[in-house]
Amino acid sequence: MNKIKILMLGRDEKTSNILASQLRDVFLDQLDIQMGYLEGGLPATIDANLVLVTLQSYIRIVAPLVTRGTDIMVIRRTLSVDSWAKLQAIPVGTKAMLVNDTLEAAEDTIALIYELGAKHLLLTPVYPGLEHTPKLELAITPGEMEYIPNGVKEVLDIGPRVFDITTLMDITAKFNLMRKLGNTFLLTYMEQIIPHSVGLKGALGNVVTARRQLGTILDTVNEGVWAYDCQGKVIIFNRVMEQLTGKARWQVAGQFVAAIFTELNIPAEIITSDYFYDRVYSILGKKFLVSKLPLEEEDACFNNLLTFKETTQIEKLELKVRQDLKQNGLWAKYTFDCIVGVSTAIKECINYAQKMAQVNSAVLIQGESGVGKELFAQAIHNASNRKNGPFVAVNCAALPEALLESELYGYEEGAFTGARKGGKPGLFEQAHKGTIFLDEIGDIPLSLQSRLLRVLQEKEVMRIGGTGIIPVDVRIIAATNHSLQNLLEYSLFRADLYYRLNVLPLHVPPLRERLEDIPQLINFFQVKLEDRRRLSQEILNFLQQYSWPGNVRQLQNCIEYLVYISDQNFVISDLPKYLFEGPLISSSSPKKQWDLDYFILKQLEIASRTCSTLGRYQLFQLAKDAEIVLTESKVRTKLEHLKSHKLIKQISARQGNAITPEGLKILKQWKEEHQ
Repeated sequence: MNKIKILMLGRDEKTSNILASQLRDVFLDQLDIQMGYLEGGLPATIDANLVLVTLQSYIRIVAPLVTRGTDIMVIRRTLSVDSWAKLQAIPVGTKAMLVNDTLEAAEDTIALIYELGAKHLLLTPVYPGLEHTPKLELAITPGEMEYIPNGVKEVLDIGPRVFDITTLMDITAKFNLMRKLGNTFLLTYMEQIIPHSVGLKGALGNVVTARRQLGTILDTVNEGVWAYDCQGKVIIFNRVMEQLTGKARWQVAGQFVAAIFTELNIPAEIITSDYFYDRVYSILGKKFLVSKLPLEEEDACFNNLLTFKETTQIEKLELKVRQDLKQNGLWAKYTFDCIVGVSTAIKECINYAQKMAQVNSAVLIQGESGVGKELFAQAIHNASNRKNGPFVAVNCAALPEALLESELYGYEEGAFTGARKGGKPGLFEQAHKGTIFLDEIGDIPLSLQSRLLRVLQEKEVMRIGGTGIIPVDVRIIAATNHSLQNLLEYSLFRADLYYRLNVLPLHVPPLRERLEDIPQLINFFQVKLEDRRRLSQEILNFLQQYSWPGNVRQLQNCIEYLVYISDQNFVISDLPKYLFEGPLISSSSPKKQWDLDYFILKQLEIASRTCSTLGRYQLFQLAKDAEIVLTESKVRTKLEHLKSHKLIKQISARQGNAITPEGLKILKQWKEEHQ
């Protein structure tokens, strides 16, 4: 599992190093702590789970550089016990300069010293570039000795400021580290900093334990829980509320609930109203059932508890109940009448599919993403003698190997940790007397292909952890956007399984091969959207010249965008901008996808000779240098595909990828076959 990445950003390398070292001492090996500093320049993008900055003003500089989903936190600092003792020893009324690297840092340190209680000192900020240095005999500095002005008689170095306990608690809560670290590490840290009191330590120990227990309980519920005290400050904000609002709990803890409501445009009457149950409110573009409940305390101060239940979640639960009542939702809704088109290509495809529906042999549907392979699978089922039986669809690429196996074949009670009491029937059992649709069959791991072959040959399954054979009467329809013949060539797909599946091959044509169907498809999508406006011939001509790499699914998205964006009549400028930058119909054919796989494996093999690894961006640059058309997104897809077949492995998010022994074997085989 990758470590949590934190970037510690200070003004200079020294400050960042000191603070990063403090974090490592506290969190040990739980965090991957990187350093940055403004004086050394910043990268074009910052990829981290959290960016810590030393001053508020740095947020403005860093915000444009962070990737989506990265939070920025201004750290709060305090003084060590030893530093505090040095300050306390200074006589009352002493005038001194507080020296730091900037005015903002100097003022921040003075404010901290006063906040902690050392108000017996009269401090003046001094920093590089100050026009007139005050004539004072004592200089106090938090480790910035190089900035002490000439002529100062006495210097007191109180050492670098350290992390305040509140910042460490925020980091702990944000990344749920309490379970891994325990609650004693914060108490240990409290021994080293100010304030230092037995009462505070005891209270912190109780609070940390209680917060961990309460947080664990509240994070298990499926509705948002938001509570605030009698002063209006947030005291509870659970995991679901984080998801609903996009706000992390450390961002809202202790803040006034009214201010957060205003920021998120949540109706203020929720706060001002008396207690109520299940009122419907529109919040952040969604509908919620909101309840407001009182929590009475001994001092007669009332806390307020709010619960938020998204209506779509309620609707999903209702839908699930309805689906469970209808053969557990295992049914097909599309027929051949749902397939739109007048082109010769689509008519021939429908004709072949209708003939295939009349028999029970396996069907292998091949076609690019977005052409409607599942649409044809459901239509074949509904036109077959199995139409009254279940239709079970499973995406073989969407589930990890262990979960895919248990989903397909089921398991007995106690087969593994977490197995449901009484066991669970697999999807093959649930598809008995019906059809199972195995989408993305090209991504099924080799280790599972032999078991799938047995189902095809013997018409029987055995649950994981079971000993009994269960006969099944199932028709298999498989689909893929890969070339299974290419997978055969590289030993990534079993030949015997391929020929068992490829009894009735069906190729669904891409949209660029059936452009004459575009007007009909557009009309079909508009009817679904209840839109009666007509597209101009100019727009139709343009749409029929585009190559549609995303096929019918992309066209549907385009028309939906056009309908919602256009104010009155459609104009060509209303079309999505990417269409004007995308590929038009061309006679040139793209390279085979496995040429790209070979290229990636070859580059990783070359890197392995020097014990090196390659990341996604490095592979993209190598492809670009080799004049290979390969986007970063395509590289990512290719890497995931090669990883699924264990030809490469990811060392870490930072270090990139390396070829595996299996990958070297496949690469060698490819070279021998193409010499």
